[in-house]
Amino acid sequence: MDKLPKHTSTDVQIDRLVIPDDRLRPVGEEKVRALMALIEEFGFIVPITVRRASGRITLVDGLHRTTAMQRLGRETIPAIEIDGTLAKARGVEVASNLVAGMTPLQDAIFLAEWEKVYVELHPETKGGIAGARAKHGMQRTNLSFAELVAESRQVTPRQIRRIVAAAEALTRDEARSLQGAGVRLPISDIQIIGKITDPDERLATIQKLALGAAKSASAARRAWRAEIGEDTVSLQAPEQHRDEQALKALRDGWNRCSAAVRRKFATEFGDEIIRWSDTYVEPDEAK
Repeated sequence: MDKLPKHTSTDVQIDRLVIPDDRLRPVGEEKVRALMALIEEFGFIVPITVRRASGRITLVDGLHRTTAMQRLGRETIPAIEIDGTLAKARGVEVASNLVAGMTPLQDAIFLAEWEKVYVELHPETKGGIAGARAKHGMQRTNLSFAELVAESRQVTPRQIRRIVAAAEALTRDEARSLQGAGVRLPISDIQIIGKITDPDERLATIQKLALGAAKSASAARRAWRAEIGEDTVSLQAPEQHRDEQALKALRDGWNRCSAAVRRKFATEFGDEIIRWSDTYVEPDEAK
C-alpha cells in the first residue's frame, strides 16, 4: 500500500499559485461573490490545498476561495500543502468535492443556524430590508440571508426560505433522529413532518423513518394510520386531495407523451412555468 501524502500548513503567495487548465469544476461567479462576503464577515476559515513539484506550487482544491481572496486584494492565502503524486493530488480534488455534500436535512439544519447568526450580525437585512451600501460588485444594498444564499446556489430566495422553514419546524431531538434515518429525506418530506400536529402521529412517523421502516413521510403516516385502524384518505384535506389527483393526471399525461410532444409542451409553456415558480408564494409564507 502506498504511503499517504504528508500535509503541511503554510501561507501561499496567490500570484505564485499555478491554476491547472484541466480543473474539474469551473468557477461560479455567484459563489465567488458570496464567499467574498463571508470572508469579510468571518475571516478566511478553510485553507485551500496545494501541491509543490518542480519548483511550482499548484492548486489542488479551493479555486473559488482563491478567487475570492484575490478579488479582496489579499496577497497570501492559508493552504495545506501535500507532497503526493499528481494522481493523488487529483484524487484529493475529486474527493473534496464528492464528500462536501450533505443530506437535504443536514443542509436545512445548517442553513437555519446560519440564518440566525447572519440576522444577528445584520439585523437590517431581516425580511429583505435594505441597508448598507452594495458590496463586492453585487449591485445591491445589503443582501438578506435568503438572497445571499440564493445568489451563491443560483436558486430563488423563496427556495432558501422554504428549506430554512422546514428545519425550523423540527425540534432538536426530531432532527437528530431523522439524521440517522436509513433513507435520504427530501425537503418535501421534512416539510410534511413539520406540519403534523398530532404528537403521536408525528412521533410514529419519525420513528418509522429513523428505523428504515418507511421510505417517505407519507408512507410512514399511512402505515401508522393503518396500524391504528384509520382511513389513510383522511391524511389529506379535500383541497389537497384534489390537488394530488390533478398532479397525478398531469404526471400520467406527461409519461404517456412522446419526446416530440414533450418538446412542444416545453417550448410553449417553459417560460411561463419558470416565471410562475419564481413569483409563487406558499400560503404559509404569505401570512
